Amino acid sequence: MPPSHNERSVLRAIQDWSRSTFKQATIQSTFVHLTREMFELDRAIQSGNARAVADELADMVHLLAQQANLWYLDLETETQAKFEHNKQRTWNPPDHEGVVEHVRIPDRAQPMLLDFPEGPDVDVRTGKDKLADHLIANPWKPYHAQQLREISGLDDVTRAIRKLRTEGMKIGNDGESYYWSEFGPQP
Repeated sequence: MPPSHNERSVLRAIQDWSRSTFKQATIQSTFVHLTREMFELDRAIQSGNARAVADELADMVHLLAQQANLWYLDLETETQAKFEHNKQRTWNPPDHEGVVEHVRIPDRAQPMLLDFPEGPDVDVRTGKDKLADHLIANPWKPYHAQQLREISGLDDVTRAIRKLRTEGMKIGNDGESYYWSEFGPQP
C-alpha cells in the first residue's frame, strides 16, 4: 500500500526544508551525521526511554530524506520499491544476534561490466555504450572527464554524454564530475 498523501508531504517537506536550510550539506557530511544519530539511537534504546527513541528515529528519518535529496532520489518511491522487492525475497533464519537477512544470490552480487575493445579505433558508438555500461554499473560514483575518457577510449566525452542524455540517460554533473542517477534530474 502506497504512503498516504500526508506521509508523502512530510518527507517532501523535510527534503525542501533541508535543501534550503543546510545548503552546505554534502553526501559525506550527511552520512557522517546519520552515523552519529545511529549511536544516539543506540543510547536511547539502551535507556529504555520511548520518547528519546522516537526523537532519534525522527532525526534519522530527517537525515535519510536529506541524503536521498542529495542523490536526487524520491525516498517514498525508493522505499516502496524496496518493500515490494523484499516481499519477494527468501529470508534466512535469525543469526546468533537475532538478525534476519535475505538469502544472497551470488550472480546478482556484482554488476556485470561489458568488455569493449580498446585502442585508437574505438568509435563513438562503442565508447558511448562503454560509458553507459560503466556509469550504470557504478551509480552515483563521480567521475572526472579524464576518467571517462580512459573508460570510453573517446577524446570528447561531452559528445557521448550529450548523446546518452538525448537517449534518456540521467547523467548529472556537479561542475567537477559526472555521475549516473536513474531518478535524478538532468542538469
